[in-house]
Amino acid sequence: MARTTAMRLVELMILRQDIHNVLKYLGEFGDFQFQQDFSLSSDSKMENPDQVVFEKLQKARVDLELEDLDGYKGKVNLPEEKDLESVENICSKTEAIHQSELNAAEESKRASSEYNEALAFSNLQVSYSELESLSFLTLRIGKIDPEKFDELKRRVGLRASVVALGDDRSRILAACSKKARFAVDGELKECGFVELEIPKDFKGIPQDTLDNLKRNSEEAKKALEEIQTERRNFAQTHKDELYRLLQCYSVSKQIVEVENNLESTEYVYRITGWIPAYETRQVSKDLDELTKSRAALREYMPDEVSSVISGEEKVPVQVKHGAVVKNFERMIFSYGSPLYGTIDPTPFVALFFTVLFGIMFGDAGQGLCFLI
Repeated sequence: MARTTAMRLVELMILRQDIHNVLKYLGEFGDFQFQQDFSLSSDSKMENPDQVVFEKLQKARVDLELEDLDGYKGKVNLPEEKDLESVENICSKTEAIHQSELNAAEESKRASSEYNEALAFSNLQVSYSELESLSFLTLRIGKIDPEKFDELKRRVGLRASVVALGDDRSRILAACSKKARFAVDGELKECGFVELEIPKDFKGIPQDTLDNLKRNSEEAKKALEEIQTERRNFAQTHKDELYRLLQCYSVSKQIVEVENNLESTEYVYRITGWIPAYETRQVSKDLDELTKSRAALREYMPDEVSSVISGEEKVPVQVKHGAVVKNFERMIFSYGSPLYGTIDPTPFVALFFTVLFGIMFGDAGQGLCFLI
């Protein structure tokens, strides 16, 4: 009868100089399940330098506006000593470009704001002091949210005249009688009005000043576009190397995290985990080659493990199926996995489910087609 795969508990004694490569091998091996529950010790405060490097690379990727990888691409090697130099070069250059872009964006925003501010008052051709000196008139000039402009005009009604100074309606002039100024000030405050300080002799904006401000705004915008182009070009030329380093240090930082939670002495690490019985010989051979026979492996049957005998630990379950039966695994495991050493129901479900599904059709030929 079909049964779950026989499993063995293996205990590995690995020298410190080999632990990194052994853990990488076990991760690529895929069928090794650690006996230790690392989730219980995930709050380890031990230093993980590769985590720091990985985070620097991730920041560089974000600053360069590159998409994150959705998985490992190709064979991933552990980082070498020369890779640290490559990391430093990419990260320092990226940081310099990013800071230049931030400065250029701030300068462009400031220059554009100055030009728009001047443009808003370009149609005020009477000196502000002359207007303010009118005994019957109160003037307020300042900033407002453009979306509040229509609401403000509705609220003040006939008590004041509200004029937009510029096309975007973010700067306004409000004029009202002296008697109505308190009520109008209240309405202005409700709409988020911020008054601007206007020089007494202010009278419009000279055209040459407007031209200079416009030129400054355009130059600042051009400088921003140039640094953005530099950033895109740098990202394109260094994208492959950055992704390679991200993959290397992603694996390495996880290995270091596992190392930090393993039982160890000054020179030796102890690893225990479950593997299928039919793979123990190959794993032993691979570890001998990888460590030049410096590793020790000890194998245990499930009924020799005290935690399994006492019921504190369950033996992991593996099932091996062909291409056809494998399609029905999800149906079985959606209800739960069979216990270790018990009958694997997947082959029976694959047979009877297909037969019964075919019987459901009155036409035997149609059922045969579905069976095939």
